[in-house]
Amino acid sequence: MRKAICPILCILLLSMGFLVKGQPITAISNPVYINFGMPELALDSEIIVNDPNNNNTLDANERFMVSFFIKNKGNYVANRVEVKTKVSDPNSGLILPGNEELGNIAPEQRQVVKRVIVGGPDLKSGVAELEFQIFENDSLTEVVTHKVKTYSISRKPRLEIIAHDFFSLEEGKTIKPDSEFELRIRLKNTGGGVAQEVQFDILHNKHILLLSDLKEMMISELPPNEVVEKRFKFYLGVNYKDTKIPIRVKVFDINEGSGELQELSDAIVDK
Repeated sequence: MRKAICPILCILLLSMGFLVKGQPITAISNPVYINFGMPELALDSEIIVNDPNNNNTLDANERFMVSFFIKNKGNYVANRVEVKTKVSDPNSGLILPGNEELGNIAPEQRQVVKRVIVGGPDLKSGVAELEFQIFENDSLTEVVTHKVKTYSISRKPRLEIIAHDFFSLEEGKTIKPDSEFELRIRLKNTGGGVAQEVQFDILHNKHILLLSDLKEMMISELPPNEVVEKRFKFYLGVNYKDTKIPIRVKVFDINEGSGELQELSDAIVDK
């Protein structure tokens, strides 16, 4: 019995040895795909500008806010999102905010971006193009642009009569011929520079006599946005026939004529 089994075992072992040596056994599995997807950041709203004086212009020394939404339209988280603000002309006079870190933005998540832009004192008049650069993991992924009108306030003074009124200096509170009256003027420097040695030039007809000394009315200095009141005394002649008093006033400073000739003719004469 043992003699019969041994030859059979030897034959089987030899055949298996040839099989392993000449024909290796392999296993086949399903393919595995690696998806190197990226987040996709994009503008997802209109650009809204909050302009304090609603003139659609960024003025010198004014600040307004630009806001919009960005959205991650991809299937992966956007990591370390950051917003940087640039302007096409570095010498435009705009004062830009620093970088803003938004953190991580998940797929389909919206994130608001708010940037405060300031018109510096040396702002140039024209059109400035703003760039809001969106970075993800230090890589630029999106650029949102917006154009804004800019206006430079002149540093020269500008003198303007903002209010005036006529008052009778006689009893009865009405202006009559052969009586004295007073013109009260409120003057404002609406420019960007200091007005110095402000003077008045008053034109009137032959029946009106100016009683005030114009040299005494001179203003030595009037800073921007300052308002002063001046009172001028007149005498209305006895032969005055009109129902209104036409008086023209021009205001100017020592450097140049910075005011326009304004006619103040709304005083009513009581006959």
